[in-house]
Amino acid sequence: MDFVNYNNKSPWPKSSNLQGKSIEIVSDQLDNHFGPSWGESNHQDGTPGIVDFSTSTLDYFKYDFQVIPNPARHGFYVVFNHNHQEGILNLYNELGQSVFSMKTIGTEHRIYIDADQLKLQSGIYLLNYLTVSGQKSSRLLNLIH
Repeated sequence: MDFVNYNNKSPWPKSSNLQGKSIEIVSDQLDNHFGPSWGESNHQDGTPGIVDFSTSTLDYFKYDFQVIPNPARHGFYVVFNHNHQEGILNLYNELGQSVFSMKTIGTEHRIYIDADQLKLQSGIYLLNYLTVSGQKSSRLLNLIH
């Protein structure tokens, strides 16, 4: 058994947009404590007590990657979509300085970055992902200690 503290503000699905539908976790691979891990159910009245990911991770991954949890304390996951390409992931601090960089080979779906090991200070960071084909995606990370 588990519990979740729902928040009716972004990035959680807004209840005013649900039109009577419930929300459901989009993948058992995601942490259910974070709003982006949830989506609108495809079923009126939801599917309580039933394992049903009909919301689909395809709807969830509108972007090349997500940062979970965010805000983060000691580390965070970069969770790539199901068909991400080979590329380079860069992390920049508030001064625009590169503090971490790594190549991805396109088969990883989740990479853990240990903020403590990298000795990252609290603050806002920018994650950039540049694929070999030139596509670029960015996400902000709020790191708190």
